[in-house]
Amino acid sequence: MIKQSIETFTPELAKYILDHKNTRNRPISRQKAEEYARDMRSGLWTIGQDIIFYEDGILADGQTRLTAVIMADIAIISGVKRGLKIKDGANLDRGRSRSIPNAVSISGQSDIVTKDTVSIIRLLCCKWPFKPSVSDIVRISGDLYDSLSFIKVTSFSKQRGLSSAAIKSAILRSRENGMPETRLTSFVKIFNTGIYKNDSDIAPIRLRNHLLDHAELSGGGHYQQSLELKAEYAIRAFCEQRPIKNITLPKDHIYELTIMP
Repeated sequence: MIKQSIETFTPELAKYILDHKNTRNRPISRQKAEEYARDMRSGLWTIGQDIIFYEDGILADGQTRLTAVIMADIAIISGVKRGLKIKDGANLDRGRSRSIPNAVSISGQSDIVTKDTVSIIRLLCCKWPFKPSVSDIVRISGDLYDSLSFIKVTSFSKQRGLSSAAIKSAILRSRENGMPETRLTSFVKIFNTGIYKNDSDIAPIRLRNHLLDHAELSGGGHYQQSLELKAEYAIRAFCEQRPIKNITLPKDHIYELTIMP
């Protein structure tokens, strides 16, 4: 029979469980544990998924969270289930990701942290040695609030092949580097519609056509990183009112934006 409760897990208790009651779990993801620990330190950790024990007292699910408790040196409150039959352990839904926009609703920035925000910030932090945690995303969205707000109110195409976090990230980078919003809004409008008046404004058309010609390649981290660089190239040409014949891949970012872990 499964017994349910709400319990407090201190770093000392977490260590005891991991040392003495953790014999049937896969290797711990240190990266995921560090991500959880940052959320715990920042106060953004929520109760979420239960910590589960088998009927013989061995830990069934929760080792990463308990490891994070030790890393953060902070006690957490969690739902607990005890009495799981060993044969049912294979059916555990482990590693379920939390909705980041929901997780940050208590932060006061839920109006800006959307799925788009998360995708943009993950792309901006692609060179980090780990994936940004919820607390990282809240911090960065606060630092970039004005530019993210501009992205949010700017109408981007939802057409397949044109809708991309990389384009939005490049727009954000250029705005952070002082490119005028009026010019960036015009860039997005021409990119969306495919309509332009002057040859000096052809850069977004070149980028649009490039994406549509390679729509089958869309998706994937390396593609998004490459596309972000190409979008920056097109944005700079547009802001300089410089006609271009092709989209060139720069060796590095034109619009630098340093975001520290």
